[in-house]
Amino acid sequence: MNLFNDNEMKEMYDEDYFERGVALSKSGYSNFRWIPELTIPMCARLSEKLKIKDTDVVLDFGCAKGYMVKGFRLIGKQAWGVDVSDYALRMADEGIKQYLYKENFELQDGKKYNWIIAKDVLEHISHEEIDNTIKKLAVNCQKLFCCLPLGQNNSYFISSYNLDITHCIKETLEWWIQKFKMNGFEIEYADYHFDILKANYSIFENGNGFFVLKSKDKND
Repeated sequence: MNLFNDNEMKEMYDEDYFERGVALSKSGYSNFRWIPELTIPMCARLSEKLKIKDTDVVLDFGCAKGYMVKGFRLIGKQAWGVDVSDYALRMADEGIKQYLYKENFELQDGKKYNWIIAKDVLEHISHEEIDNTIKKLAVNCQKLFCCLPLGQNNSYFISSYNLDITHCIKETLEWWIQKFKMNGFEIEYADYHFDILKANYSIFENGNGFFVLKSKDKND
């Protein structure tokens, strides 16, 4: 599955992107690293809020170096990850590399992930690819949680999000709601706030969108 729009775009997710992105005006990352005191509590709160059970199989869609996968597994969840970045996957901790995939993430035997987490990733996908990507997610999960930066007129409401040169989609909450509905999901939650994530951006009324979605695919 092509997560992003082409091979040239995928190659942007290199060492510079994750380690020197701010300095090079390429991304919002600098020295992207494992910070357990942030990641583990976030995974625990997210699991509690979404009611993710220990028996659920969870996929971090756009996992980068796999830190959320590591966090989920440290609290007893069956977590896996997928990404397009060769660099990020290569830099993952040896203890979790076995749980990370490159691009292709379908489970075998027609099974589904109970949850797919897509935190700050769908905005990287081109307008041409986004419908197919959402449909693919709907076929492969029961529930999807998304966190997305929001914008309008080709600009994000939070200006710092514009610094990432791989960001493709800059649309409103309503635009995303319609995309999800058109491509296989029912909306269980869609709002500008989700009390356990991005609290530092709470001063921006409409800067981020949070979605809890249920797949309409009948083969559960």
